[in-house]
Amino acid sequence: MVHDQKSPHKKQRFASQLHAVLGKIFIKEFDREQKHHLVTITDVLPSEDLSRIKVYLSVLGKGPQKVLESIQKREPYIRHCVSHELKFRRAPHFTFVLDTSLDAVDTVEKIFDTLKS
Repeated sequence: MVHDQKSPHKKQRFASQLHAVLGKIFIKEFDREQKHHLVTITDVLPSEDLSRIKVYLSVLGKGPQKVLESIQKREPYIRHCVSHELKFRRAPHFTFVLDTSLDAVDTVEKIFDTLKS
């Protein structure tokens, strides 16, 4: 029972560390390539065993799908950088996903605007 209580805290701390490290990697490696896009890490969700990580990205600019594909192609390099930075023997596998929650907020705001008029 004690193990179950510590697990969420460990998972949350791990997600926080990954979020910070991924942010550094994205700034260092992708800012040069993505001059016309703003890429933000909106969430980092580790699996229960911490071997797989789902990373939600918000991409502002035209062609967010292309930016996502570019990042996905570099997943092995990102794994290497994370492993090196956090001194892991085995880095987790990353799945990058476009975060559409901002789109949903925008849609709801447009609906409210039309209802006001």
